[in-house]
Amino acid sequence: NIGLEVMSHEKLLSEISLGRIDLGYTLAYEEPQHPGSARVCTQPLGLYVSPHHPIAQLSAPSAAELCRCPIIAVPAHTHLRGLLDKALASVGVSGCPIAMETDLIDAVREAVLLGIGFACAFRRTFATAVATGTMHRVPIDGPRFAIDIRQVIPHRHRRDHRRGQRHVRGRPHPPSPAP
Repeated sequence: NIGLEVMSHEKLLSEISLGRIDLGYTLAYEEPQHPGSARVCTQPLGLYVSPHHPIAQLSAPSAAELCRCPIIAVPAHTHLRGLLDKALASVGVSGCPIAMETDLIDAVREAVLLGIGFACAFRRTFATAVATGTMHRVPIDGPRFAIDIRQVIPHRHRRDHRRGQRHVRGRPHPPSPAP
Protein backbone atom coordinates (compact mmCIF):
# COMPACT_ATOMS: atom_id res chain seq x y z
CA ASN A 1 0.00 0.00 0.00
CA ILE A 2 1.57 3.30 -1.08
CA GLY A 3 0.52 6.65 0.31
CA LEU A 4 1.88 10.17 0.22
CA GLU A 5 1.68 12.55 3.14
CA VAL A 6 3.19 15.98 3.66
CA MET A 7 4.50 16.49 7.19
CA SER A 8 6.98 18.58 9.11
CA HIS A 9 10.64 17.63 9.20
CA GLU A 10 10.37 16.74 12.89
CA LYS A 11 7.32 14.54 12.37
CA LEU A 12 9.01 12.77 9.44
CA LEU A 13 12.02 11.85 11.56
CA SER A 14 9.77 10.71 14.40
CA GLU A 15 7.57 8.57 12.14
CA ILE A 16 10.64 7.00 10.50
CA SER A 17 12.21 6.19 13.88
CA LEU A 18 8.94 4.68 15.13
CA GLY A 19 8.69 2.51 12.01
CA ARG A 20 5.36 4.01 10.93
CA ILE A 21 6.63 5.00 7.49
CA ASP A 22 9.12 3.31 5.20
CA LEU A 23 10.56 6.20 3.20
CA GLY A 24 10.70 9.97 3.52
CA TYR A 25 12.24 12.97 1.84
CA THR A 26 13.54 16.04 3.60
CA LEU A 27 15.77 19.05 3.03
CA ALA A 28 19.22 19.61 4.53
CA TYR A 29 21.83 22.35 4.25
CA GLU A 30 24.69 20.31 5.61
CA GLU A 31 25.15 16.64 6.39
CA PRO A 32 22.08 15.92 8.54
CA GLN A 33 22.32 14.74 12.11
CA HIS A 34 19.91 11.85 11.52
CA PRO A 35 21.36 8.56 10.30
CA GLY A 36 19.96 6.64 7.37
CA SER A 37 19.67 9.44 4.88
CA ALA A 38 21.17 9.75 1.44
CA ARG A 39 21.45 12.80 -0.81
CA VAL A 40 19.14 12.51 -3.81
CA CYS A 41 20.00 15.86 -5.41
CA THR A 42 21.16 19.38 -4.63
CA GLN A 43 19.04 22.42 -5.42
CA PRO A 44 20.98 25.67 -5.89
CA LEU A 45 19.66 28.80 -4.22
CA GLY A 46 19.56 32.37 -5.46
CA LEU A 47 18.82 35.84 -4.14
CA TYR A 48 16.20 37.75 -6.12
CA VAL A 49 15.16 41.39 -6.43
CA SER A 50 13.10 43.47 -8.80
CA PRO A 51 15.15 44.74 -11.76
CA HIS A 52 14.42 48.26 -10.44
CA HIS A 53 15.64 47.55 -6.90
CA PRO A 54 18.85 49.44 -5.92
CA ILE A 55 20.63 46.10 -5.30
CA ALA A 56 19.98 45.11 -8.93
CA GLN A 57 21.94 48.16 -10.05
CA LEU A 58 25.10 46.95 -8.28
CA SER A 59 27.41 44.63 -10.22
CA ALA A 60 28.50 42.77 -7.09
CA PRO A 61 26.67 43.83 -3.92
CA SER A 62 28.48 43.14 -0.69
CA ALA A 63 27.06 41.06 2.14
CA ALA A 64 26.82 44.26 4.21
CA GLU A 65 24.70 45.90 1.50
CA LEU A 66 22.40 42.89 1.41
CA CYS A 67 22.13 42.81 5.22
CA ARG A 68 20.69 46.34 5.16
CA CYS A 69 17.94 45.31 2.72
CA PRO A 70 14.62 43.93 3.91
CA ILE A 71 14.05 40.26 3.16
CA ILE A 72 10.88 38.46 2.20
CA ALA A 73 11.34 35.38 4.33
CA VAL A 74 9.87 31.95 4.88
CA PRO A 75 7.99 31.91 8.21
CA ALA A 76 10.15 31.69 11.34
CA HIS A 77 10.35 28.41 13.25
CA THR A 78 10.09 26.29 10.10
CA HIS A 79 12.68 23.78 8.96
CA LEU A 80 13.14 25.54 5.61
CA ARG A 81 13.68 28.93 7.30
CA GLY A 82 16.50 27.44 9.38
CA LEU A 83 18.14 26.01 6.27
CA LEU A 84 17.82 29.25 4.31
CA ASP A 85 19.23 31.22 7.27
CA LYS A 86 22.26 28.88 7.37
CA ALA A 87 22.78 29.25 3.62
CA LEU A 88 22.51 33.05 3.84
CA ALA A 89 24.93 33.13 6.78
CA SER A 90 27.42 31.10 4.72
CA VAL A 91 27.68 34.06 2.33
CA GLY A 92 27.74 36.62 5.14
CA VAL A 93 24.09 37.66 5.00
CA SER A 94 22.27 37.68 8.33
CA GLY A 95 20.20 39.98 10.49
CA CYS A 96 18.28 41.48 7.59
CA PRO A 97 15.14 43.38 8.52
CA ILE A 98 12.07 41.24 7.74
CA ALA A 99 9.75 42.90 5.23
CA MET A 100 7.32 40.00 5.14
CA GLU A 101 7.07 36.34 6.13
CA THR A 102 5.16 33.93 3.91
CA ASP A 103 5.37 30.46 2.45
CA LEU A 104 3.16 31.40 -0.50
CA ILE A 105 5.45 31.63 -3.52
CA ASP A 106 3.07 33.91 -5.43
CA ALA A 107 3.12 36.38 -2.52
CA VAL A 108 6.94 36.23 -2.49
CA ARG A 109 7.04 36.88 -6.25
CA GLU A 110 4.69 39.87 -5.98
CA ALA A 111 6.57 41.35 -3.02
CA VAL A 112 9.88 41.07 -4.88
CA LEU A 113 8.42 42.63 -8.02
CA LEU A 114 6.97 45.50 -5.95
CA GLY A 115 10.48 46.15 -4.60
CA ILE A 116 9.56 45.43 -0.97
CA GLY A 117 12.75 43.46 -0.47
CA PHE A 118 14.79 40.53 -1.68
CA ALA A 119 14.01 36.83 -1.48
CA CYS A 120 16.16 33.75 -1.09
CA ALA A 121 14.67 30.84 -3.05
CA PHE A 122 15.53 27.79 -5.08
CA ARG A 123 16.88 28.96 -8.46
CA ARG A 124 14.33 26.97 -10.41
CA THR A 125 11.51 28.88 -8.66
CA PHE A 126 12.27 32.16 -10.44
CA ALA A 127 14.25 30.89 -13.46
CA THR A 128 11.60 31.98 -15.95
CA ALA A 129 11.25 35.43 -14.38
CA VAL A 130 15.03 35.91 -14.52
CA ALA A 131 15.17 34.67 -18.14
CA THR A 132 12.44 37.13 -19.18
CA GLY A 133 14.02 40.02 -17.26
CA THR A 134 11.12 40.53 -14.86
CA MET A 135 13.33 39.54 -11.91
CA HIS A 136 17.04 39.91 -11.18
CA ARG A 137 19.21 37.23 -9.57
CA VAL A 138 21.80 38.88 -7.33
CA PRO A 139 25.33 37.56 -7.94
CA ILE A 140 26.80 36.09 -4.77
CA ASP A 141 29.88 34.08 -4.00
CA GLY A 142 29.78 31.28 -1.53
CA PRO A 143 31.17 27.85 -0.94
CA ARG A 144 27.79 26.14 -0.84
CA PHE A 145 24.68 28.16 -1.61
CA ALA A 146 22.35 25.20 -2.06
CA ILE A 147 20.07 22.81 -0.20
CA ASP A 148 20.08 19.02 -0.53
CA ILE A 149 17.01 16.88 -0.96
CA ARG A 150 17.62 13.77 1.12
CA GLN A 151 15.96 10.39 1.23
CA VAL A 152 15.44 9.08 4.77
CA ILE A 153 15.16 5.34 5.26
CA PRO A 154 14.34 3.46 8.47
CA HIS A 155 17.12 1.29 9.86
CA ARG A 156 15.31 -1.93 8.92
CA HIS A 157 15.36 -0.93 5.22
CA ARG A 158 18.82 0.63 4.94
CA ARG A 159 20.47 -2.17 3.06
CA ASP A 160 18.06 -1.41 0.19
CA HIS A 161 18.61 2.36 0.17
CA ARG A 162 20.84 2.36 -2.92
CA ARG A 163 18.19 0.47 -4.80
CA GLY A 164 15.66 3.13 -3.75
CA GLN A 165 17.98 5.92 -4.86
CA ARG A 166 18.39 4.39 -8.31
CA HIS A 167 14.63 4.06 -8.57
CA VAL A 168 14.08 7.68 -7.53
CA ARG A 169 16.60 8.92 -10.08
CA GLY A 170 14.83 6.94 -12.78
CA ARG A 171 17.61 4.45 -13.41
CA PRO A 172 16.82 0.76 -13.64
CA HIS A 173 18.11 -1.27 -10.75
CA PRO A 174 19.05 -4.90 -10.36
CA PRO A 175 17.10 -7.10 -7.95
CA SER A 176 18.25 -7.05 -4.34
CA PRO A 177 20.83 -9.70 -3.49
CA ALA A 178 19.59 -12.66 -1.49
CA PRO A 179 20.04 -12.20 2.28
